[in-house]
Amino acid sequence: GPDGVGYVIFDPSHCNLECAQPIVAEVPIVLSHGYISGPEVVCSQDEAYLYTLPRWPGTVYDWELHTTTNATLSTTDQHNEIMLITSDPGTAVITVNYMNTLLGCGGIANIEIAILEPVEMSGPEVVCTGSEHIFELDVTSPEPVEWILSGPNDYMQTNNDVEIEAYFPYAGLYQLYFNSDEYC
Repeated sequence: GPDGVGYVIFDPSHCNLECAQPIVAEVPIVLSHGYISGPEVVCSQDEAYLYTLPRWPGTVYDWELHTTTNATLSTTDQHNEIMLITSDPGTAVITVNYMNTLLGCGGIANIEIAILEPVEMSGPEVVCTGSEHIFELDVTSPEPVEWILSGPNDYMQTNNDVEIEAYFPYAGLYQLYFNSDEYC
């Protein structure tokens, strides 16, 4: 499969054996076009994110980073893993060339990563029931985002703008968050 692992099943039920149970063996499958698992959207400012390929026995992994940001790669104690250390917003592409020395086959995999600018919201942390308050992003030139406010009694309010005038009709805990292609 795409995870680089296959399975062989031996079913001894036709072998006239007592207690014959199927046996499953996991078999590594070295793909010519692998899939790197890890987040495709991350935050900048010295955050670390893990990217992995399947762990194939006898495989040598050669990781590379192509980016216009100041992001870097850092190894872990596992050769099939790499850490992306972000710095500035932008785009990064992680590429790995791999070769299985036992089978003499290998391949390549890559993943494109959007590195977004982290931002904070401004607005009160404690409000009164029945009140309205404006929340916005602390950036110089904000772009519209999808705001989502959820609270007690299945309350939900949404807005697509640079700010939200949030209404708090019930006492209790509320969660305000936003979705954006520009910020995280």
